[in-house]
Amino acid sequence: MLTDGIDTSSQKTADEVIARSRALDVPIYVVSVVSPLDDPSSQSFLGEKDAGQEAAAAETLARYATLSGGASFRVSTLTGVVLAAQQIATELKHQYRIGWDPTEGSAPYRRVVVRSTRKGVIVRTRSGYVPPS
Repeated sequence: MLTDGIDTSSQKTADEVIARSRALDVPIYVVSVVSPLDDPSSQSFLGEKDAGQEAAAAETLARYATLSGGASFRVSTLTGVVLAAQQIATELKHQYRIGWDPTEGSAPYRRVVVRSTRKGVIVRTRSGYVPPS
């Protein structure tokens, strides 16, 4: 998803979208393109005084990405967009699919935690799943 982060026409609330995204089997990667004035990593950053709507949108998008096992990026330059795209491509090239047979249970949402014992390895996974009914 490439966006400025500002919601102009959603028909669902953020919580409804996040709940639905938990059922998806794909990582969500978000690249939020913002003005350098609103980017804390930019030398032109003006501060947090008027970042309410933009900050809330970025937080919501980051939640979408994290819950799905993806990642979010906030960029304000073409170089930032290119670096985000390169990182996303690298991560997508190094994916593994892990499967298991869970025990029977009544939990409507099942949490997933994956860790690696190998140093330097970053593991991204969705936070859980809703079993088929």
